[in-house]
Amino acid sequence: MGQTAARAAATTLAAAFLMALLVYAPVAQAASLPLGSGTTRVLFTSAFRDALRRDGIFVKSLGPAAVKGRQLTLPVTSGSYDRWAEEAVFAHGGGFKLVGPDGAVAVRKLRLDPEAKSLSAVVAGRRIRFAALVGAELEREGFDARLEVRSLRLTGAGAGALNRVFGPRMFRSGRLLGLAETLAETSELEPGFGKFSLGGPDTTFSRLRSMGVEMGLWGSSEAWGEGAEKSFLFPIEPARIASDLSAGVIDGGQRSGVTMQKYESSPREMLLLHPRIDLATRALDATLSPLSTEGAVTGTIATLDFGTARIQFRARIGALEVMGVRAVSTQFMADQLNERLSAPGTFQAGETLALMSINLSAA
Repeated sequence: MGQTAARAAATTLAAAFLMALLVYAPVAQAASLPLGSGTTRVLFTSAFRDALRRDGIFVKSLGPAAVKGRQLTLPVTSGSYDRWAEEAVFAHGGGFKLVGPDGAVAVRKLRLDPEAKSLSAVVAGRRIRFAALVGAELEREGFDARLEVRSLRLTGAGAGALNRVFGPRMFRSGRLLGLAETLAETSELEPGFGKFSLGGPDTTFSRLRSMGVEMGLWGSSEAWGEGAEKSFLFPIEPARIASDLSAGVIDGGQRSGVTMQKYESSPREMLLLHPRIDLATRALDATLSPLSTEGAVTGTIATLDFGTARIQFRARIGALEVMGVRAVSTQFMADQLNERLSAPGTFQAGETLALMSINLSAA
């Protein structure tokens, strides 16, 4: 290879590398999922509790945390979880205080960070690394994040904060406090795979078949059922959605669709391509065109009624099922059906275009 060709190849490679950085950098930055709720349980050792009691010191809860026996239960109020980088931060509400004859020390706003091996807290108005995490294991459990800590050991900063109230030799760095376990739910879901379906009896889809319109598969779509019960399934593209289904887009893929063909003296046809659900607006969008895809138009083909839907969310096993969503035809969809299938006035806005189900699963 000559020098000119070598320089050209190097320039092309550098440009491709730069483009890859530009493409993937935003994804990496947005990798962490926000945490919305959950619980951390700290179990103090019997030896630590008994040593406190001998000196007249007791562990009390600071709401909304709770203490029962040797167990401190803390609600997870916020944080983040990145399963790809195996990183997480768990922030908690409430806390605990140690109360003794010489005074009290409040330990608030506890934050677990397994990557930093740290349990930090606000003590006397200052955030400190209160305890070190030993043997911390972070893993995904369905859509949830689970953290198990084999031991919590008091740090020098933690011991110093306690000793300023209870005496210089009461607590020492490295003292074993106990163990901890956290299970937290993400407020956004990142399904690894899933499908949604359109079809069902007493819908525009079943009515089209009764009119002699043959409906078939396009691209990666699938079919399920027979006759009036037949539905078309669309595999989703990777995306994020709110766990309460209030936001996000469930994308059926650009190469998924349904063909509609009516064979008469003047054949008519329509392709419903790339269906996608906008959860924030409760809209079902799609691209409509002839099978050649020339003259394609894109718009909202239905509004989605979740009023009678059955929703089953099993976060710990990583499954979200939504059944019985009613897709209500828009004027745009009615006009397209009437025009492309030469059936003027046959289809109206407000009719049930299809019944929809959504099935999403963690990877």
